[in-house]
Formats: sequence, structure tokens, C-alpha cells
Amino acid sequence: MSESEISIIQKKYLLLQQKYSLPEYHLLDKELEISSLDSPYYMLKQIRKKIHHMIEFYSEIIEDLLQPNASIAQMHEYRFFTEKSKEKIYHIYRDLMYKSRNATELGILNDPEKDAEFIKRFFSEYFVIKDEMVKIFTTLKNSWKKELDKDIRVEYFG
Repeated sequence: MSESEISIIQKKYLLLQQKYSLPEYHLLDKELEISSLDSPYYMLKQIRKKIHHMIEFYSEIIEDLLQPNASIAQMHEYRFFTEKSKEKIYHIYRDLMYKSRNATELGILNDPEKDAEFIKRFFSEYFVIKDEMVKIFTTLKNSWKKELDKDIRVEYFG
């Protein structure tokens, strides 16, 4: 994408930002890379879709954590969360699923004002969600540096 196309996207966003009181361009660009949008047309819809994609990614990871299948990786990681932390993670999951279903509904409605409201609402809560996801991913990552009891390791293959 050329420099002029990026500036067209930024200019279009700034107009939408003024009209709908949206978050700062640089915030959305840092978190969603909106400068890489294909086109300045239907920008609110494109941003909603990027948010929806992020929500779906987080939801899938959490779902696999809360309801592991026969995957060795999922079973391994599941063991490193307490029941209390799983409850908290489930509340995050419920919130993400609500947001996901809301984004899907907005795709059907195709209303720029409702897309703008969704974007504003999401980014008013985003950094709390992001902080929680960082904690979850840190635990997932660190689980691979910790040893499990020999009996538990054998269980995976038994």
C-alpha cells in the first residue's frame, strides 16, 4: 500500500472519528492495523470485522482451555489453571461470546452508526480484555517450562 493510500485511509477515519466520536486513529492502527485496510470505503464495517476476528481468536483459545479435547497440548495447559481462574476465564469467555454475537448481528444489520457504537464500546473495554488475555497466554506459555508429575505425563499416553 502506498503512502498516499495510507493517508486516504487515515483522512477517512478522521472524518468518521469526528462524526461518531471514535477512538484515536493511532490506537486503532496499533491494535488492529487499520492503516492496512484494503479500501477507505465501508471503513466502519471493515474495522468491526477486524475486531470480530480478534474476538473469535481469543474465544477459540479460551474455549479450548475450558473444554479441552483429546489434544495433548490442551490437556497439558488445562492443568495449570485453578478452578477459581477457570471461573474468571469463563466470565471473560461469556463477554467475548456476547461481543462476537453482537458483531455477527451488526454484519446482518449493516448500519454504520451501530458499527461505530460497537467500535467505541469495544475499545472502552479493550484494555481490560487485553490485560486478561496476556495473563492467560503467559500461563499457557509458562506451562511448557514446568514439569508435571510423572503419573500425569503417563496419563496422556495411556
